[in-house]
Amino acid sequence: MENITKHLLEFWLSELEASIYEKSVSLWLFASSNIANKLKIPRSTARYTCESLVKKWFMTQTLKWNTKYFKCENPTKLFSIIYNEEEKLKRKKNKVNELVSELQKSYNPNAKLPKITVYEWVEQIEKMFDTLADSPGILYTFWAWDYIKQKYEGMIKNFRNKAYKIFKEIMIFRSPKYAEIHKDDDRVLNTKYFKHIEELKVDIQIVDDKMTITCVEDPHPVAIMITHKEIINAFKEIFIETWKRVD
Repeated sequence: MENITKHLLEFWLSELEASIYEKSVSLWLFASSNIANKLKIPRSTARYTCESLVKKWFMTQTLKWNTKYFKCENPTKLFSIIYNEEEKLKRKKNKVNELVSELQKSYNPNAKLPKITVYEWVEQIEKMFDTLADSPGILYTFWAWDYIKQKYEGMIKNFRNKAYKIFKEIMIFRSPKYAEIHKDDDRVLNTKYFKHIEELKVDIQIVDDKMTITCVEDPHPVAIMITHKEIINAFKEIFIETWKRVD
């Protein structure tokens, strides 16, 4: 492989660290002065850099005759380093949603920026709807779940059952093509049907200061949740005005 030092930079090493590791990998125990002489750098710089490589798992060190000696780890150690970095990244990814939520509470309180969260795949969207169900106010919805049910029946079942129990009132716009199948629904719902919109393919749910938008078109289902009092209130007003105009 050409330019090994260049590739070592991708392992979170500085250019000097990569150069020292490459130059010393063929040595047994060595003092930092040996590397300093080879690379024509100050001994203190060589010693400091070797100690840094020890911390990064590229070298080990031992003390003999009051002198600190170093030894390169076997190059196979690179596999362990990558594995450990992957594990660290997984832990960070698991924590990032919770961390962002907490930090967002304190971030720039004078700016009323909306909180926007993106959800992908069925499992995440189901969690999004669980969050929506934590706000038991009036649910205003452009209900596309009759359409979604054809593709992901299981995704909507839990939230639909929760919605009937949790929300004190549900106001629904539906596509007219589904009026027949809902005519005998024994649940008390305020439902209106659009006259000229044959199919609603994007689902919109509005409650309190939250609004969710869900699309299940290819390549995979995706949704967003917007949390912002003023923005959501504006959409509520549009919903209510539209409600008044639809028979």
